[in-house]
Amino acid sequence: MTASASSPRASGSKMIAEQPGFARGLAERLSGLSVRYPPADPAAHPLTGLRAPNLRFRDGPCLLERLRSGRHVELDFAGGRDELAGSRPDWASVLAALIRPDGHVAWATEDPAAPRPSPWRARRGGRDRS
Repeated sequence: MTASASSPRASGSKMIAEQPGFARGLAERLSGLSVRYPPADPAAHPLTGLRAPNLRFRDGPCLLERLRSGRHVELDFAGGRDELAGSRPDWASVLAALIRPDGHVAWATEDPAAPRPSPWRARRGGRDRS
């Protein structure tokens, strides 16, 4: 059986083919990449709870490669350890972040004096990395 030009399948296929934004949004919703976990703290950084993009760094592996260990990934942009390659306007003012093993942002800050979250300190023997 073939779909007629006015069928929902044909209409959906046409929208996907002609509207990249629609196609991307649909793919993100269907795959679960658009899931946002609401932060416990209403004052949390706007990136908290969002899926982190596959950030690329000047030196070293990209974010998805760093997540292969199945552990949290610490990003330190203020200390010079991590430097983004390319333009990421939504990450431009972030000084530090903690990415969960599932790729979502657990914590991010633009404040150099912000204390690190407890999972970060716990892996550092209880010491803060200021």
